[in-house]
Amino acid sequence: MLKPLGTGFTVGFFVGGNGTKNVLVRAIGPTLGTAFGVPGVVSDPQLTLYSGQTATAANDNWGGGSTLGSAFSSVGAFVLPTTSRDAAVVAGLSPGGYT
Repeated sequence: MLKPLGTGFTVGFFVGGNGTKNVLVRAIGPTLGTAFGVPGVVSDPQLTLYSGQTATAANDNWGGGSTLGSAFSSVGAFVLPTTSRDAAVVAGLSPGGYT
């Protein structure tokens, strides 16, 4: 989703089925500008994943970790520079709603 940001942006999604699913969530800002020429991007996005009112995962500056890099490849997501200020998490999520 592309949206002008003020103080934040909330997106929700549901995980269905049975058992835990590994889910990749990314908040891309600077790489949209440098790699794809998108103007007015967020320079340092942060993300926090919630189940209800409980934070289950958070990230600020993904850091080039091999687990996340492998997750990007496995789902066909574009590569992020290892030093980018984009945010990303992989979380094992049970069926239910998340924001």
